[in-house]
Amino acid sequence: MDANEKLDCTSVIIEDCSEEIGEQEIQVTAQLSSSVEYEKYFSHHRKTYDASFK
Repeated sequence: MDANEKLDCTSVIIEDCSEEIGEQEIQVTAQLSSSVEYEKYFSHHRKTYDASFK
């Protein structure tokens, strides 16, 4: 993924988890607008997930 590419998201949540973790920690959750976007950028995650059931 190029730094100048944009994801088509329906929402983005940025959560500061530092207090719970005890050190600086930020979690970013992006809800993509379609499975096409997910497959384009994150297909390796799905392949790893699917392989865990074999």
